[in-house]
Amino acid sequence: MGIPADRTPLPAGENYLVTAPGNSGEGSFGAAVEAVNAGGAPATITFAPGLHAELSGTWWLTESVTIRGEGATVTWTQIDTLEWRPDSWLYLDEVNLQMFGLTIVGTADNWEPMIVLDEGPAGFPNIFDGVAIRNANGGGIQLDQAESDLEITGLRVTGGTEETEAHEEAVLEIQGVRGSVSVTDSTFEGLGGDALAIDGVSVTAEQQVRILGNTFVDLTPEESEHQGLAVNVDDVVSSPAVRGAEPALLIADNTFTRLGSEESTGIVAMEYVEGGVALLRNEFQDTEVDGETLYISGIQGNFGAEETLVIEDLTLMDSVARTTIGSVFGIDGVARLERVDVRESEAELAVFEIESVAPEVPISRPALVLRDVTLRGGGTAELPLDWGLLLDDVTGDTVLERVEVTGITADAGAVMMTEMAGGLLANQVVSRGNTAAGFVIEELDLETSEQRVEIRDSQFVGNTARRKDGGAGLTVNIDSSAERVGPTLEVRNTVVSDNRDGEVSGALFSVAGGVSSSGIDILVENSTFHNPDALGDDSVSWVSDLILEFESPNVEDRAEFVMRNSTIERRAGEASVTDEGVPAIRVSGSDVHTRMEHVSMPGGSIAQECRPDGRGALTVQNSAWGPEDGPPILAGPECLVTGTANTVPHSEDLPAGFADELPIADWLLGELVDNGGATPTMLPATRSPLLNSAVPSEVRTDQRGLSRPQGAGPDRGAVERAPSVIEIGADIAVRAGDPATLEVTRSGEVSDAARVSVALRDGTAIAGVDYTEEPIELSWAAGDAAAKEFTVDTRAGIPGVRDFTATLVSPVDTEVGERETATVMISQDDAGTDPVTDPVTDPVTDPVTDPVTDPGTDPGTDPGTDPVTDPGSDPGSDPGADPGADPGADPKTDPGTESATDPGAKPSTTTPLADTGASPAKGLVWVVLLLAAGGLLLAAGKLSRGILRSQRFHGNAG
Repeated sequence: MGIPADRTPLPAGENYLVTAPGNSGEGSFGAAVEAVNAGGAPATITFAPGLHAELSGTWWLTESVTIRGEGATVTWTQIDTLEWRPDSWLYLDEVNLQMFGLTIVGTADNWEPMIVLDEGPAGFPNIFDGVAIRNANGGGIQLDQAESDLEITGLRVTGGTEETEAHEEAVLEIQGVRGSVSVTDSTFEGLGGDALAIDGVSVTAEQQVRILGNTFVDLTPEESEHQGLAVNVDDVVSSPAVRGAEPALLIADNTFTRLGSEESTGIVAMEYVEGGVALLRNEFQDTEVDGETLYISGIQGNFGAEETLVIEDLTLMDSVARTTIGSVFGIDGVARLERVDVRESEAELAVFEIESVAPEVPISRPALVLRDVTLRGGGTAELPLDWGLLLDDVTGDTVLERVEVTGITADAGAVMMTEMAGGLLANQVVSRGNTAAGFVIEELDLETSEQRVEIRDSQFVGNTARRKDGGAGLTVNIDSSAERVGPTLEVRNTVVSDNRDGEVSGALFSVAGGVSSSGIDILVENSTFHNPDALGDDSVSWVSDLILEFESPNVEDRAEFVMRNSTIERRAGEASVTDEGVPAIRVSGSDVHTRMEHVSMPGGSIAQECRPDGRGALTVQNSAWGPEDGPPILAGPECLVTGTANTVPHSEDLPAGFADELPIADWLLGELVDNGGATPTMLPATRSPLLNSAVPSEVRTDQRGLSRPQGAGPDRGAVERAPSVIEIGADIAVRAGDPATLEVTRSGEVSDAARVSVALRDGTAIAGVDYTEEPIELSWAAGDAAAKEFTVDTRAGIPGVRDFTATLVSPVDTEVGERETATVMISQDDAGTDPVTDPVTDPVTDPVTDPVTDPGTDPGTDPGTDPVTDPGSDPGSDPGADPGADPGADPKTDPGTESATDPGAKPSTTTPLADTGASPAKGLVWVVLLLAAGGLLLAAGKLSRGILRSQRFHGNAG
């Protein structure tokens, strides 16, 4: 029967067929249906095959309702509310479901899902857009065995009261979907059960499961089939398993806040995902569960650049839950964690069982990469963790780059590695201030001849070990099953300092198995070891800085340990705990050749184990080491000890020519500080006897990377002291009377104070005449590399260019470089400062008093007074100047009308032409005479200044 059109309740237990009047229904839009199920036995609504029905109105479900339709699509729109009464639910069979802008209201204690979508047909996607589920403690939405894509966006799910018993199923449960699944921009808040579960989804190479931009907040699952997870993804299968650029599962831009309870065991879990997983830009905050914050296991396949698992930009704040990444199997490249930040947390990051599933394919890329990973402790956990960062059962090479672990409290290591099979590169790893051993490689097997362990540019500082069976700062145990083609272990540019409670040493390196065919098994270079302590007492250390253990199954092999350009500082008293002292370096093994070159180790000795019938040897060159009291070498007579150009406090029982004897204080080594380079060093002072005293060798740089030698020869010890070089700036030119300012620069080694004097020397300029000569001294404090300036005053003189020089002399604790002299050029012309033409300072040339050079008084140069050229001043042609015709022109009574002169000239400084009848020829004669007189006066002035300069010069010389 058809559904009545008048909103009357559907009779209980009846079956209804919905058809589209006048329409075949295939691919069409059916008539609108409004109905209310009034209760009674479950009703069934069946849509005609292929019908697309739009449901509107208000639906109250007091009993279960089943909607069936073969290939039909039901769209809920323009519906305010779908309201469920207790024990009611909506079941859709072989129907695609689309909901837009709908609010679904549930009630408590509903143990079944409110909506079940079962075996939805292919062809049209299932869509939930802008749907809100309220009070969903009792149930949610279950999507099962759908053949079409599923799109969920803008979903908002909110829970009920705290008294509501948690449900066993997820609020949004997706199972067996064959197609893409997308859950985006949705919110899950205040739920007493799981928020989202995805299980058994199958996607093609073009399809994907996407969980993007969602918010999960205040979730407290307690008893859950899905382990109390906010998001559970299980059995996502991709065909093919090796995909293109995108993984089968993408979880990105989600936030998880205040999740978990004491009974729950996790927050996000992914298990058995084929086709690769990418977690990008996800954030967890204030999570507290009894298991994992993030659990990943059983990831297979590859995507993109041959990767199986990629985690980028993961942040965990205030977390007390473990993050576990395990059982990742890929082809060639496998797992990468990048920009992972665990802050203010007592949370463990565990990565285990990472390997390639195609061992017959040569592994060309690392199996595991951790880059820019930070773990900062400080959470509220009451008990110590097992570790901070754990890497376990990784098959293939591992790369740690810019990994920092600080403030962790753990029974084992802050960084712990066990059952590793493959090479390791640890670059810029920092383990600092942990209540745990700093960095522990408990078991690592090198399976191929090319694999090795490299530790570079790393710091293991201030850690306090809880487990006392290794190095408090750094422990490396390597088992090599193949002969090496290079060093088994390389430690470069690394600091191991101030680590406590290690009963063995600050650092422990142990190598067993095949030795290196290159001749070096362990190489320590450009590194610093400092102040290990077993008792926490800064004054006494019972442990060594560095212990090396070698074990070779082949008695014919001889292992080799090489240390160069490295520093070990032992504090006063540390070497005298026993009669012979605790050695700074202990080397044990059947046949080991220890080679040390350019090592600084004040206060520390070397202990070398040798068998009577073995080939153990110790070679030391260009080094300075040894305790203040006790022998520098602890070795039996069976050890072959050789070397040259060394400095020790005590040289007794050492081979002739092996070392010079000198107390440590006389070495003039500076404190262990940052002197440039990657590690702290002890820089010898300018007058240290270690300078220029080593012999040339293949070590061409020092611990800081500075080239050797810097002076006449290489320096003994780890640090080559570069000279402090002082140079003067470029030549300058100044105008006479202006100050001359020059710059002096300092380069090279600036750790000591320095000073230099400046000598001024005449060139064509004369001291006291052209410039002022005063004593000049420049000084620099220790560490000061700033340029200094000095100024010399210059004086005005005769026109022209004169020069003097400034030279750096008498350097103290520094050297003068190639630029030791600068030239100062003083220039002046006929204008401004020229004493010949200066109207203010020279009485000889003052235009007010000098009739020769004053243009206002010179009848030969003043066009206004020239009787030849100025008709206005000619008594013969200017009637105004004729004394006979102009009564005001009398030169005896009117000085302002004096003939042959400037009307403005003073009568007292001029010579009037009294002959009113003078001819032009006579005027010309006057001009010539006056010019000649001026020339004589000028020459006399220059001659007098030359005599003065000559007297000053000869006086200075005398």
